[in-house]
Amino acid sequence: MQDDKYKAFRQYMTNELGVTRQDIEAWTKQSVANEVQKKLGQLNIDQLVRDSIIKATNDALRGYSTTGVKEELARQLASQIQLTVRA
Repeated sequence: MQDDKYKAFRQYMTNELGVTRQDIEAWTKQSVANEVQKKLGQLNIDQLVRDSIIKATNDALRGYSTTGVKEELARQLASQIQLTVRA
């Protein structure tokens, strides 16, 4: 029964609306590309990298009593990194 509904719907889309499989694939690809671009635009990669470096530096230097030095070292390393994202 489910298969019959699918076939009827597909025939309606193809015969009445003129929508082909290629049309749906093209629309889907375009929608996914638009959504990825939107999400990448919302993502602050520089801040994520800086936070990761600070955390990794603090983890690596854990146990040392020079807290101010660790934080400054992490900030300096994070400020030196530049990323380029290619879509």
